[in-house]
Amino acid sequence: MDTLIAFENWKKSKILRINDFILSKVNTTIDIPDDLLQPMNYVFNNGGKRIRPQLVYAAGEIYATEEKILDHVAASIELIHTYSLIHDDLPCIDNDDTRRGKPSLHKAFSDGIAVITGDAIHDLAYEILLSLSQFKNLNSSDRVIGAIKVLNHVSGPKGMVGGQCIDMNQSFQGSLSEISHMYELKTGGLFYASIAIPMLFSNAQHPVPDLSQLAKKIGLLFQLRDDYLELTVSAEELGKPVDSDLRNDKKTYGSIFGIEKLRELILTESSNCLAILQAINLEESHLANILHDLDIR
Repeated sequence: MDTLIAFENWKKSKILRINDFILSKVNTTIDIPDDLLQPMNYVFNNGGKRIRPQLVYAAGEIYATEEKILDHVAASIELIHTYSLIHDDLPCIDNDDTRRGKPSLHKAFSDGIAVITGDAIHDLAYEILLSLSQFKNLNSSDRVIGAIKVLNHVSGPKGMVGGQCIDMNQSFQGSLSEISHMYELKTGGLFYASIAIPMLFSNAQHPVPDLSQLAKKIGLLFQLRDDYLELTVSAEELGKPVDSDLRNDKKTYGSIFGIEKLRELILTESSNCLAILQAINLEESHLANILHDLDIR
């Protein structure tokens, strides 16, 4: 119980920390029009589990990465994730009216404001990451360039955007391998970046573990769990519509496997992820605690 309480306190502190950091960046960026600043604040005062930032901070602890650097990494990844949600909710894509228990941005403001707010958040993400080049203790801009390359790859046409396009068009037969590939692009990339980028900024004096494969597995686990929750949890509990995929006739893990098989897959993937951490003596890390938090046992 003490371990659970300690993790909950750690999680709350990191969520508060990243929320404060993001809002400070939004509200101190000069010359943002008030008509744009208002919806940007609406989005980031709208809750969220901040799972990707949690992963950034947890990986940063393993890699002994300075926390001020992690703030910038976590914020940039969360901003990319947030812009994608804003655009996903639009009538021309998923047409979802709620997000995190409140009206989606296009419902609270307008479709046009939602589009340009997403655009602004996307650009601010790279501005925040690029500002790490001012940190003298990094010694080299190569690390910053490397981080930008990773984030751009996983969020662009070869990553999240490409996966979203596949999801929109549903131009595949719906096999496990096809859907897994779509989700690897659409969802897995930002999870990978959340662990891979902190490794680029490592200050550890000893060899650090390469958690790249684990990062990809965590992305799969999260998507399996998300599909499972959409089948088993109410819209009020989930904070977003649970019939979006069904309404749009989309193929998902849930539509292929059903609840019981999906649950079995989640438990298997969760055990596989924890086994990787146990093999490198990280079963007591906050990274392991996050995996337990994503479990459905």
